[in-house]
Amino acid sequence: MSGVWNEDAVVRNLVATIQLGAMPDVAVRFRLTPVDYVARAIVALSLLPATDGRAYNLVNQDARSFRELAALARELGY
Repeated sequence: MSGVWNEDAVVRNLVATIQLGAMPDVAVRFRLTPVDYVARAIVALSLLPATDGRAYNLVNQDARSFRELAALARELGY
């Protein structure tokens, strides 16, 4: 087991929700971390000598529900 989570399932479900115009009633919360945040963090960490050879977990502390993700997609015009 690698500990890596495959967020592709979340994206597939969100796309299906958009395409079907229906949302599943699930009580799941996601901690999705924006790629621009991760990219900036990787660059910043790579410039620090003390980080050489270490591992870091970049996690968004703000969990969102599937319902919130679907509402955001609607706001964006999907």
